[in-house]
Amino acid sequence: MIDTILPAIRHFLLWLWSQWQTQWLIYTILASVIVAVAASLRTGTFYLAKLPEFLWRKILPLTAVYATFAAVGKSIQLEWIATAAWALLEAELVASILDNLKKLGIEPIPTSLTKAD
Repeated sequence: MIDTILPAIRHFLLWLWSQWQTQWLIYTILASVIVAVAASLRTGTFYLAKLPEFLWRKILPLTAVYATFAAVGKSIQLEWIATAAWALLEAELVASILDNLKKLGIEPIPTSLTKAD
């Protein structure tokens, strides 16, 4: 039984990694983690012991959500579902990156563009 399960899991993971959205999601997560660590170092709230937990809570759920939508979308022949899920996850990550950049004193979007007059 294990001889059939492990190759199936391997095949799924290879298929998942072959998706450009998965690769882009992982890279954006890593960028988010780097900026978050820099922000926590600047604010004095960084604890090295919490980094693995943070990675576990950040990388696994986001990748699992995308993987689920990608697999379901492929199985029902609606691949756009995976792209929609990816776009929402990316929006969340970009918002997190922008928030942490503000903690570093970097305003990537000028205030004049974010204020309604």
